[in-house]
Amino acid sequence: MFIPKANRIAVFKYLFSEGVLVVKKDTVSSTHPHIEGPTNLEVLMLVKSLESKGYVRVTFNWQYNYVYLTPEGIEYLRTYLALPAEVVPATHRKVTGRPEGRDREEDGKFGGDGRPAFRGGNDREYRGRDGGLDVEEDFRSLLPWIKENDAVAPWACVGCYKVEDAYAVV
Repeated sequence: MFIPKANRIAVFKYLFSEGVLVVKKDTVSSTHPHIEGPTNLEVLMLVKSLESKGYVRVTFNWQYNYVYLTPEGIEYLRTYLALPAEVVPATHRKVTGRPEGRDREEDGKFGGDGRPAFRGGNDREYRGRDGGLDVEEDFRSLLPWIKENDAVAPWACVGCYKVEDAYAVV
């Protein structure tokens, strides 16, 4: 398929600058949503050509082609577009620092006294009312309801012990 040079360069520039490209499998669309100039069919055909040469890796999922540049593809596009060696795709740039740009010591949304489990406390301290988990005490508080509703303890099983005509989990 004949693709004008301006459209080919536009696709290659976008692919090199981002490092990735998404192309919908739609041959009748008049334009590509992210690239000015070429039709979606032209982008599909360029991706097909680059894939056959081993310059990109394509993953197809739910009618979309997800295109990733390979190291050979980076070198090919660098020579085709006459770019210096310092220029790299966005997927190969090193991230420096935190993107938010705030300090960790700052008392913000999660500052102050949190739950004991997140302050390094013991899990048993967090769950218990008075600093510990007392199964027997918790179960005894349910006994009036169980007797009143004539309910059978659902946890009556192996590993349980009997407390006042009912069962508690160990």
